[in-house]
Amino acid sequence: KRELIEETWYVSDDWVLWKKEEWTSNIITNTYFFIARNCKKAKNHINPDHGEKIWLTPVTYDGFLDLILEEKFVHWTLLPVLCKAKLSNEAYISLKKRLFSE
Repeated sequence: KRELIEETWYVSDDWVLWKKEEWTSNIITNTYFFIARNCKKAKNHINPDHGEKIWLTPVTYDGFLDLILEEKFVHWTLLPVLCKAKLSNEAYISLKKRLFSE
């Protein structure tokens, strides 16, 4: 929640845990992916941390899935689920429902 408001100036009261990635190595780290629905703008400017460059770009659901085709896409842990949604109509509908409904 803190990252959403700090990096986008949006807030939400509707949060759902989407997925959790567990990493096993010398240090155990977990990455959590949340869906924030019904976001509302809290302020009018973004104040990123030093060295961060943040642009907010609204996209459609299909545009979101197409982000995996961009060379600068770095969220490789999301690639399997997004690729599956691009290739399978069932996965496409399932992910869309997960993102946009309760």
